[in-house]
Amino acid sequence: DDCCCRSFAPLTHSASCGLFGPAIMIALTLQSVRFIAVRGFAARPSIAKCAAYSSSSITLSSAPEHNGRVKFFDRSKAYGFILPDEPEVVGVSAREGVFVHYNSIVHADDGLDDLGPFHPYLVRGERVRFSVEADEDGKGNRAQNVTFEDGSIVPTIRSGYAKGIAKSKKQRLGGLLLDFISDESVQTDEELLGKIREAAVSTQVEITLAEEREKKSLEVSSDSLE
Repeated sequence: DDCCCRSFAPLTHSASCGLFGPAIMIALTLQSVRFIAVRGFAARPSIAKCAAYSSSSITLSSAPEHNGRVKFFDRSKAYGFILPDEPEVVGVSAREGVFVHYNSIVHADDGLDDLGPFHPYLVRGERVRFSVEADEDGKGNRAQNVTFEDGSIVPTIRSGYAKGIAKSKKQRLGGLLLDFISDESVQTDEELLGKIREAAVSTQVEITLAEEREKKSLEVSSDSLE
């Protein structure tokens, strides 16, 4: 019966049409398993309780503060340069700017490490506030205690992070579904549905966690002004 072969078919086909019917129905309607993901995430410790400020090795001081804009910041190398509004006061070249390392950025830290380490970063053109101190290696001045110009801390996770995670996870899920459907070792509907359900739930949990983490990081940054 060609209705039972593992090939694309209208979603209106009955789930009794073999393995593919129920597989694609669940794959394309994750609402049927979404509540499992949400319930599983809700059982985790509240991210809000883990939120904190972190400035790595920064020691807050009474050093004069300066304003400027980010010249560039290399995320892979975790450093960049800030062009101060008054380079002559800061004691640096107006063209070169002040060196800044991610350790010097006052940032939001949600306290979770299950998604891997996150390092704060700056974006070209952003307005920032910072103090300056001599580099330990005697190579010049470097920025310290870097915040946004309004004094708010830099969110560890920026806006758009969750969207990127969702896109990559959904693409991966699509690949897994095709693998499951074409896997001849899967002999029963129940076995195939179990694999799909597990993959869908895991994907939704990861996406939900990313959304919550981005939300909390941005909230911590905003709350730092209060």
